[in-house]
Amino acid sequence: MKSERLNSWLQIASNFGLIFGLVLVAVQVQQTRDLTRLQMRLDLLAASQQMEQGLLGEEPGVAWAKSIRDPTSLSDAEVKSIDSYLINQLNHWDWLATMENAGLEEVGALERSIRVNSWFFFGNPFAKRWWVSMRDPGEWDPDLVRLLDAQIAKLGDHVNARWLDEMRSPVGAGGS
Repeated sequence: MKSERLNSWLQIASNFGLIFGLVLVAVQVQQTRDLTRLQMRLDLLAASQQMEQGLLGEEPGVAWAKSIRDPTSLSDAEVKSIDSYLINQLNHWDWLATMENAGLEEVGALERSIRVNSWFFFGNPFAKRWWVSMRDPGEWDPDLVRLLDAQIAKLGDHVNARWLDEMRSPVGAGGS
């Protein structure tokens, strides 16, 4: 009688162990699938980044300066160069959002990066118009769109032009 009872308890414990093992395998399969999806998303962003960098053209700095000082003089190729430049930055922020959402980057990393860097990319009317044409919330991470919209709204139209002017002025000559 005691051995039958012990045998029953051992069978119950064995069944619980089997169920626990199956649950553990299911969790591991889910984690592997999530990591594979994340890696595929990051690979897609990296490929897009490489493509856009290839489209920057031979003198992206010239096109960038023109987009700040005289955007109406931009050739179609220069417009595409600036487009690639800005998409490249959005891809970086999208990558950062993906990493943050996956718990692989600290919370607030995307917000900090946009707060610190958006002035350089969107501190002129040309880049702001570009963002209006590209800001499809279904294409970009929703937090990225919300944070970038808020930062761009705070930026003046001549932030980049003032920065360029300040870089040319003698040290100690003022500026902001």
